[in-house]
Amino acid sequence: MSSRHLPADERRAVTVETVVALAGEQNPSEITTATIAERMQLSHGALFRHFPTKEALWGAVMEWVAERLMARIERAVQAEASPLAALEAMFMTHIDFIADHPGVPRMMFGELQRAELTAPKRMAQTLLRRYGERVRALLEAGRPGGRRDRPCARHRRRGHLVRRHRPGAGGAVPARRRRRPPPR
Repeated sequence: MSSRHLPADERRAVTVETVVALAGEQNPSEITTATIAERMQLSHGALFRHFPTKEALWGAVMEWVAERLMARIERAVQAEASPLAALEAMFMTHIDFIADHPGVPRMMFGELQRAELTAPKRMAQTLLRRYGERVRALLEAGRPGGRRDRPCARHRRRGHLVRRHRPGAGGAVPARRRRRPPPR
């Protein structure tokens, strides 16, 4: 089937993927519907048969990002046995997603910096909230095992511990020593 004659759902998906690809190549705020149509070898008006406005198109792009990123993260987290391993898998999956789609951070930051509250901005905010909730859940799940505040033996021997500043947090974490340059 020719790319010029796709069913509506497929055309919408191809359009969204085209915007994600373009965002990896140029500033997302400079992507016009004419640029998207040209990349897809369609008429400018053909895009508006599938997306009534540019904001609707960007909303679909943000939805695509949220669905794909969170689905990948959930698969990675579910494959791990411990909360610490799941947290590491989550971050590595996020990095892989960004490597695959380098325009995503540009789009996210661009939407989040808008002064007005648009549908794409709300979707970006929702994605960040869901991501934060997932991180918090993994951190909470790791607390009962005791790994969170227990310094390694090397740090206990050297006394490199500092108290947490949050009242009631308990425990200590290794302090980072600042290396000073040798005197001249």
